Amino acid sequence: MQVIKIAKNEYIKWLFHSRMVILGCVLILMYVMVVQPLKERAAMIGEPVNFLEAYIGVCNSSAFLVFLPILFLALMSDFPKMDYNMVFLLHRCGRKNWMAGQLLFLLMADVTILAIVFAALVLPLLDVGYWYNGWSNVITEAAQRFPEESSSFLTHLIPPNLYFQLTPYTVAIQSSILMFAYFYLLGVIMMFGKFFGKRLIGLILSALLVVSGAGASYFSVSAMWILPAAHAIVSRHYTDYYREMHCSMTFSYCYLLALILILCCGIYRKGIHLSFNKITDIE
Repeated sequence: MQVIKIAKNEYIKWLFHSRMVILGCVLILMYVMVVQPLKERAAMIGEPVNFLEAYIGVCNSSAFLVFLPILFLALMSDFPKMDYNMVFLLHRCGRKNWMAGQLLFLLMADVTILAIVFAALVLPLLDVGYWYNGWSNVITEAAQRFPEESSSFLTHLIPPNLYFQLTPYTVAIQSSILMFAYFYLLGVIMMFGKFFGKRLIGLILSALLVVSGAGASYFSVSAMWILPAAHAIVSRHYTDYYREMHCSMTFSYCYLLALILILCCGIYRKGIHLSFNKITDIE
């Protein structure tokens, strides 16, 4: 019960923090870059789009592979919140409950961000879309119908290796799970770094992983599979036309889960011996 109370209190403070304005700005950017052009393309073709296609496109875009994690890091920049009041909280609930509450809060924040992004990309398409486990012609025939726009961002929103080999429901579910795990991994890295008394070490390390991983994924460098970013994007797993895979989905799930569990164990071992006399150096 104490764990839930800690997570709930942290979640409420986070949800109503002024930095949530950043989320609104990114949602506007996604609407301008993805949703609005998709609706215009559907009107030009005269056919509906699948409700999930904008969300799938964002989750599998190399550009948004930078934007979304950076958004997460900005919204969670002070995680876990460690100030003078925490000393009294630790005496009341104990170190283990406090750490478990922080990890539960991280899970809640992770799900909230993904749910808001999902809603922001799906709801505006309700008037021009449909629910069906199949790709729309707006996506699959865009390059053939509009060859003059073959280099546009929208034309390459969803690559062929997705709509040739997978269904929208499968891609949406896998993308959500992998992005959730990627965000959670970044969060535990921030928490692990903060336990070493360095306020920015975890945040900077997470940001470096995001940028380097996104860059390696964009240029298809073979070393990209060493970094977590490539494992978070479904389209990178499949070859262009065949069901052969560059990396299996099972390996990516295990890879991200293993990193999270290792870091959580490190957080636990460090946290139970951490001297909170250094709190004044942290915040």
